[in-house]
Amino acid sequence: MGTWGVDSLENDGACDYASEVASSTDFVRLEATFDRLLKQGTDYVQAADAEEAIAAADIIARLRGRFGKRDAYTESIDKWVEQMQRRKHSPSEALVDQALGRSPEFRRSPRN
Repeated sequence: MGTWGVDSLENDGACDYASEVASSTDFVRLEATFDRLLKQGTDYVQAADAEEAIAAADIIARLRGRFGKRDAYTESIDKWVEQMQRRKHSPSEALVDQALGRSPEFRRSPRN
C-alpha cells in the first residue's frame, strides 16, 4: 500500500515498525532506532530509517500519555502502550530526549 497519509504511522514502513515494537516487552527496539540514527550523522538519513525514527518518536509520545491519532493502524501499538503503562514501564529520560531531539548528539553543527 505504501503511504496513505501524513501522520507518523500512516505508511507501511512505520506500521511494520510499530508492529515489531508491539510484539516486544521492552524498549530495546526504540533505543536501537535512535542509536542507528545517531550513527548516520546529520548529513543524510535513509528514508526507511526516517520512517522508523518518526514512528519511534510517536510511540514514545504515546508512552508519555500524548496519544496522537488513534485508529485501526495504531491499535496494536496503542494496546502495547497501555500494557507498558499498566506495568509502570516507561522510557528513560535519555530515550525521551533523543525522541524529542534534545539530545546533544542530535544538534546540528553549523555548516561552513
